Amino acid sequence: MFVVRLLVLLPLAVFCFAMSTIPNGNVIAQVFGPLVFVVAPVLYFLPTIEAALRKHGNLPALAALNLLLGWTVVGWVGALVWALARPGKVVTQAPEQPVAEPSWMSSPGKGSWRQARCRSPWCRE
Repeated sequence: MFVVRLLVLLPLAVFCFAMSTIPNGNVIAQVFGPLVFVVAPVLYFLPTIEAALRKHGNLPALAALNLLLGWTVVGWVGALVWALARPGKVVTQAPEQPVAEPSWMSSPGKGSWRQARCRSPWCRE
């Protein structure tokens, strides 16, 4: 569907621009000339529109890239490639379980090894 939008918008933008350059043109030039102010921004923000239609996860960052660097061909193509890229699978790790203190670290009947090594009242934590 993206290709259809691009193939419709690109010739329409060129045609509207050509019609807007005709001084005192005919009716077609008077109708399509001002339309360049609608078609050109839509073509400029096509990567953002495409990302919004695809519910892209990084839409705000992509829109910022398109807005700030879209005037360069590299920025526009980069935003377009990013908008058309499929999001990768999100891999999540299970939360780590708390590790129990091994039995060899505790003294029988005296609690943990931390309590057994310091008998002074000043080194309690």
